Amino acid sequence: MTATYRPAALIALVSLVAALPARAAVESGPKPGTPAPPFRAYVTTGLNPDREADLVGDTKDGTTVFLFVQKEHWNRPVARYIKNLDEALEKVPGEASAVAVWLTDAPQESKAYQPRAQASLQLNKTVFAVFEGPRQGPEGWALYDAAPLTAVVVRGGKVVKSVAFDPVDPPDPAAVVEALKAK
Repeated sequence: MTATYRPAALIALVSLVAALPARAAVESGPKPGTPAPPFRAYVTTGLNPDREADLVGDTKDGTTVFLFVQKEHWNRPVARYIKNLDEALEKVPGEASAVAVWLTDAPQESKAYQPRAQASLQLNKTVFAVFEGPRQGPEGWALYDAAPLTAVVVRGGKVVKSVAFDPVDPPDPAAVVEALKAK
């Protein structure tokens, strides 16, 4: 008797799953083609650490991936994504770099922690910084605060691509790397 009900149950389950709406992509970050809004953050690692910097202005002539990290979502998958992207940046033609900007209510704690994260991850093309303004991020960046990580590719001061990572999807740097390769 159970064999008779199994196909019916399977059909019902498949129908239920098919009827579920597809998850929409998480939108976060400025629209492609728009100027990257200026903002200042405190740089904690890299060649010139321990200083406040105009991150967009300092990188306007090159290609930079701004990685906005919600500090409360800092975990191994996010760290792994940043490490994988850092390694991919080494292979991308041209001078591309990344800045991992933490959004937090505890900037002093993050400033103290980031050099330890750098020592662990051994990033070559990525520096850490802390945004000391509102936890929602810099004005004009339209960051979705539930996304653990938003990557924004900026070339020559203009946004090329914004990619947000849904909390349930494992981060994959492929979309960002493709944007870096595009001219």
